[in-house]
Amino acid sequence: MKQYHSQRIMKISERIELFDSIRDVPFCLMGKNAFYCFSKNNLLRKKLAIGGIESVLMQGWFKWSELAIPQEAKKLIRKDKQKHVFLKVFIPEKNEWVYIDPTWDKALENVFPIAEWNGVDETVLMTKLSKISEYEKRNILARIISKMERRFYPEGNNKFYHWLDKWMDEKRTKQT
Repeated sequence: MKQYHSQRIMKISERIELFDSIRDVPFCLMGKNAFYCFSKNNLLRKKLAIGGIESVLMQGWFKWSELAIPQEAKKLIRKDKQKHVFLKVFIPEKNEWVYIDPTWDKALENVFPIAEWNGVDETVLMTKLSKISEYEKRNILARIISKMERRFYPEGNNKFYHWLDKWMDEKRTKQT
């Protein structure tokens, strides 16, 4: 674990405000506005570190087909099993680690479980996960497999990702 040498520990109210600000940036998988689980959690990890709060990127596996999304979207899925990234955060007031996950933005509360963080307790994760462990960058074997998958499935999940981004935008618009 890295050691952080901050002059002070971020207040609970500051943690909540930071979490909410990152969570509420719209989740997006494709294009110039892409901001998904890894990017959200990595940004939160870096900002918490500045405030003297230690955290570790974590990963778990889920299936896109198990999310509460329309059947027409599920038909576009080419690679169902996916890695999800979230955070394990050390809470100095409790002297313990908790999981938090700012993945889904609040505007999606009618379709996905939205994490609300009180700055000290665990939040819900974006979905049920299996094989939870510390985040690992892809090793050479994983990169070779990924390259082979792209060769045989050059489009991958792109159609599904574009469909999902559009659907989430529609859900956000209906809410306002």
